[in-house]
Amino acid sequence: MGGVPGARGALAVVINTARSGVRPITMDTGRVNRRFYHLATIKHAGTHDNDGFIVVRSAYQQYGVKSEAIWTAPDGRADFLADSGSVSLWLEDGVGLM
Repeated sequence: MGGVPGARGALAVVINTARSGVRPITMDTGRVNRRFYHLATIKHAGTHDNDGFIVVRSAYQQYGVKSEAIWTAPDGRADFLADSGSVSLWLEDGVGLM
């Protein structure tokens, strides 16, 4: 967890190096009762060329009911999901991209 004074929001970056399965990583965001949405998942497609990655930018059905939103608890913690062999990005709601 990193903090920047005056930051408008947070981004959770989750890396799953397992060979199979979706894994939750419990993270303390410092953000209480806040919604994070799935921004993107980047997964290696098994090829070694420039097109060797799959990028999913929306609800990722591998994440089931949590594919559209994860809420932090009153202590600021949440279980952020990442598919095997991927990097998943979760952005705090209300932050937006410039």
